[in-house]
Amino acid sequence: MRENEALVTIAEFENDFDAEIARVALENGGLRAVILGGDLVANMPPLQEVRLRLQVLAGDVEKAKQILQEMEQESADFEGLDDFEEDAR
Repeated sequence: MRENEALVTIAEFENDFDAEIARVALENGGLRAVILGGDLVANMPPLQEVRLRLQVLAGDVEKAKQILQEMEQESADFEGLDDFEEDAR
């Protein structure tokens, strides 16, 4: 990490699976990212909601948001895949 650069939360997630997918996408894009709150999810009763925070260095915020936006768009592009598979039967 670059010295003295603050971490900034760029997204929040309800589960560790989605948070990890986003973190990996950022790292594949050349950014370092961390997830905060994962230890709370493992130790809290399931009745209490804990939000996981995805953070990057302050200087990487714009690039990180762009990567997550592209990831979200790609995901939306494939939402109709189930319908396509049903039609092909």
